[in-house]
Amino acid sequence: MAIANRASAGSGTAGTSTYRNFYHGRGIAIWGGYYLNLHNNEVYDCPNSGIRLNNSDYARISYNTVYNNTWWSYNGESGIVIAQSLNRDADNTNTKIKMRIENNITYANINKLVYYNPSYACEDGSGNYDTTLDSYACGGRNKIVDGSGCYITRNAWDSDDSGGSNPNYFTNVSGSSREESGDNKYYGTFLFANNVSYANGMNGVVVHKTDYANVYNNTVYGNGEVPSTGDPDWGNYSDTWKSALGAGRQNYSGIVVHSSSNVNVLNNISEARFGNDTAFVNYVESGWVVENVSFGSSKNLAGTTGNVAGGNQSLSSSDFTEANPQFVDATNNTLSSRDYSLSIGSPAIDHIASDQSYESDFDISGVSRPQGNGFDMGAYERLNTWDGSESTAWTTADNWSAGVVPTAGRSPLIVNASNAPQITTTVSLKDLTINSGGSLTIATNGSLNINGTLTNSGSLTINGTVNID
Repeated sequence: MAIANRASAGSGTAGTSTYRNFYHGRGIAIWGGYYLNLHNNEVYDCPNSGIRLNNSDYARISYNTVYNNTWWSYNGESGIVIAQSLNRDADNTNTKIKMRIENNITYANINKLVYYNPSYACEDGSGNYDTTLDSYACGGRNKIVDGSGCYITRNAWDSDDSGGSNPNYFTNVSGSSREESGDNKYYGTFLFANNVSYANGMNGVVVHKTDYANVYNNTVYGNGEVPSTGDPDWGNYSDTWKSALGAGRQNYSGIVVHSSSNVNVLNNISEARFGNDTAFVNYVESGWVVENVSFGSSKNLAGTTGNVAGGNQSLSSSDFTEANPQFVDATNNTLSSRDYSLSIGSPAIDHIASDQSYESDFDISGVSRPQGNGFDMGAYERLNTWDGSESTAWTTADNWSAGVVPTAGRSPLIVNASNAPQITTTVSLKDLTINSGGSLTIATNGSLNINGTLTNSGSLTINGTVNID
């Protein structure tokens, strides 16, 4: 029925689609809101986007799990979307972070129908509606190009829109009288940080026609569920919806910057889905002029599947670290059970120097950064864990998984080990977790100061002093 719904929409004159409510509707949708905090929601099984903001300003979308959305609508949708942001005050600084997408998990948000919009210009040379025109959003289109995990779009002014898609094109609106703005732009920076995005239809994170965006510490893996020509899935359909496609998606399945300026992409992990896919992309549409797009140098990690870097801009694979990120469980058939934290020995651990100003203070689990000699790449910071491989001495670096003795601001983990740790001096930490089976002794000459939280599921013997602020 969903396919029939889309087919009927593309079979007649523009605007005559048969509208079935069953295939429309978003999970959380806000038009024109500002000072928004969308926090700790689980959004799933919605025909369109899980979370979408349009014409908004000053928003934080954080700690949400968004999955199994966008399947059966013929609208071009993604898991989390911010589009056409609107200035709500006179602040014209671009460096202020106003729109945040942080600490979210998005997966299995897939467009299974080709995008169709009867209001698009789909006329033939005589001005009649052309049901066979193979252009974006037109009735003859047979290629899926939407359905990503996190997606920001059309927040920069497009001269071709004539103000149609950018709400900042006009400054004064009174009745039917509108005055053109002299600036035509949205002010403020967008931040993607500590998001995990996997098994979505197209890409994990997309910055599309949006200026001033920072993409930091995200983990993107195995997106591109929509088949592309040449993929193993192409022509070997296990799902009926794939057989309706006449053309494959573009060969991107990672982090994409599209026609955007002043974008920083740093300390991310992105692994493409198939061998002909690309993990990091910088692409500029014809007619657009962009500047200052930075992927750093060896400050992003690409997995070992597919191509590292692509697009039509100067982006070299030599600027990336290519290695297996060694996730704990990246391919579990139960998508909700996958674990994209880092295993011991991952090349993403301590990869970035600890003095980088762009780093997040915490990871997606609330673990403070850094834990070792540097920051870990991706959304997860691996806890510095006691292994007691050398002795019981807290101050011996080789007794710790990171090879570093935890100090103030760090949050180590104590687990069951043959040599249980003893503190015989003054130790200051942010947080401390003692797992079941783990034990810690504070000797008579020892002192433990915690400026955060002590979580004790094991054994803590105090012969000295413990202070918790």
